[in-house]
Amino acid sequence: MALASENVRRRLVELIGRAEAFVPANQRPDPTTRKEAVRFSAPRNELWRFLISSLQTVRGACGRKSPHMRELERCRESFVNEPDRGLDLDSCRGALEAARDDLDAGMLRDLRQLVTAEAFGDLLESAVYLLDQQHHIPAIAVTGAVLEASLRSLAKNKSVGWDGTSSISKINTALYTANIYDKVVWGEIEAWGKLRNKVDHGDFAIPADVDRGAGERMIDGVREFVARHR
Repeated sequence: MALASENVRRRLVELIGRAEAFVPANQRPDPTTRKEAVRFSAPRNELWRFLISSLQTVRGACGRKSPHMRELERCRESFVNEPDRGLDLDSCRGALEAARDDLDAGMLRDLRQLVTAEAFGDLLESAVYLLDQQHHIPAIAVTGAVLEASLRSLAKNKSVGWDGTSSISKINTALYTANIYDKVVWGEIEAWGKLRNKVDHGDFAIPADVDRGAGERMIDGVREFVARHR
């Protein structure tokens, strides 16, 4: 985790430096005045490279719904819709600096949990789509993968270990034994894990062999579990 934090911070600092390099010192706005932000000081393709890299880095560090990301998205919209005005470099740099400051303040773990939860949510939406398209088997496979990854993430965050393979059942039992959740939740996860194993082991020949209701309940249950324990 420390290494990841260092790598993210290094990339943010690099992007902040690139933003500053675009604007000559004698053109930078005086923070004590209301001078309009400098918006263009480099070829458009170079500004696009900077902006895309900033969006990718901030989304990975802070999450797509973070205020840092929203500010960069606003800059991108303005850059696209008002090309004559150029890129709002001051706002971009401010968003990058805020992301760096938040990481320095020890928020990396919370932000990464947010990103993980968002990624799981996207995969579960894909599972819903697969189920709607009568692709029941891959829908269960995707949901089972989300469940296993979520359990591993929860165990890591709670410093809970287990022996042997990182199967759903193994991690589930370890978390239950550590009193992370109650026996009802443990039982639900065991049932979902068994359904996932049947799919992975080829026990179902055709999608119709998988009960749609069971698939829906699994997706809804895993979504609730991820939201509760992110």
